[in-house]
Amino acid sequence: MREKIQCSKIFDVIIIGAGPAGITSAIYLARMKLCILVIYEIIGGQTANTDGIENYTGFRIVSGGEFKKKLDEHISDYDVTLKEEKAEGIEKMKKLFKVSTGKNIYLGKAVIIASGGRRKKLKIPGEEKFGNRGVSYCSICDAPLFRNKDVAIIGGGNTALETALHLEKYAKKIYLITINKEMKGQRILIEKVKDIKNVKIMPLTKTKEIKGEKFVKSIIVEENGKEKEIPVQGIFIAIGHEPNSDFTNVEKNSKKEIIINEKNETSLKGIFAAGDVTNIPPKQIIISAGEGAKAALSAAEYLSESRR
Repeated sequence: MREKIQCSKIFDVIIIGAGPAGITSAIYLARMKLCILVIYEIIGGQTANTDGIENYTGFRIVSGGEFKKKLDEHISDYDVTLKEEKAEGIEKMKKLFKVSTGKNIYLGKAVIIASGGRRKKLKIPGEEKFGNRGVSYCSICDAPLFRNKDVAIIGGGNTALETALHLEKYAKKIYLITINKEMKGQRILIEKVKDIKNVKIMPLTKTKEIKGEKFVKSIIVEENGKEKEIPVQGIFIAIGHEPNSDFTNVEKNSKKEIIINEKNETSLKGIFAAGDVTNIPPKQIIISAGEGAKAALSAAEYLSESRR
């Protein structure tokens, strides 16, 4: 632990989220001897549920669990206040911001929103009913439960491709169902999935319903204008993510992503944003970390100007 920083009840910066963007922001600001609060639901964010990270500089390959551990160890080197709570609202109060959670209210001079995203849902009959009873959104978490079983993966991008690669060593048969004409995503992932013998790619196919009794038994799809029922015991929904931005009223685009400029400033002065919650593409771990650093530097500049 480095030198203890004496903080009042008012934090210099409140960071919402502890993924690559949030942790990077916290480290940058803590090194400036500022009082930092990080409000988070899980250290590592979505990366904690990633099978293997192969494109983060300095690591040839690292699992999501190991990457999460590295972030946790790094932030613990600094005098940062960590609160495992869910942010529910941000309110401007003259020169301060009030961030409320389900448990507490915190005051800060600036805010960095780095709350990441969450997995999208299909919103079809049976999806909610069979949640945790055959329907999953996380292959890393649940793949071993479907050993030697037939499963369906719904999605046409990188998330679906990564799910197929992870399920390969567990499932007996994998149906990869996409409404697209062909799979979209990184070429290397597409080629790897095409080489898997137990994967059947079903393009131009729409998922209509999930059926079962106590657990999932089948999935109804529409292929070439005709409905068909495919017997499966597991369904992995991998249609991407949507931003965790509901708790803030700063300006957003049609995808609910927070709109930021080149300095990570939002529409409200004093609130910054970084990572997957923003409108900055593409959604990559290393980009989120870099954006977190930028947001921290911009927040520090804002605090400096506010003191003048």
